[in-house]
Amino acid sequence: MRDWRHDAMEYRDLDRAAQARAERELDAVMGALAESVADLPDAEVLAEAREAGEDTAVIAARVQDMIRAATTDAEQLIHETHVANHETIMAFRETRLIDLAPRMAEALRVIAADPGDMLPEPLVELRARVMAEVRAILRELDGGA
Repeated sequence: MRDWRHDAMEYRDLDRAAQARAERELDAVMGALAESVADLPDAEVLAEAREAGEDTAVIAARVQDMIRAATTDAEQLIHETHVANHETIMAFRETRLIDLAPRMAEALRVIAADPGDMLPEPLVELRARVMAEVRAILRELDGGA
């Protein structure tokens, strides 16, 4: 019989890379096991469980509980994601572009303060084009002045 406590102590002594390898190997074994069981006919799985002395009704109830819990978790995640997306959309709808102008102007000052000779030439050109476009947008927002 395998001593799982010994294995657990050995696992803790491994470095992170070795732990990651061990976890990948365990995932592969568990995945293969799940696939092999999934491919078996239900009658064969039930027969093996009964031979091992398992109560199939208890196993079925446990599986149903796991499925219900997973479904509830998934529904909760979907709901939370929907609420967060709705809140983000509503906040965006309430934000006027003109309200962003001070932050855009501050970002421009930060960008402009960076000496161009420290950036590669393509980034200097890109920065110049972006700054020109932002200035045009700010002028437009300011009434075309």
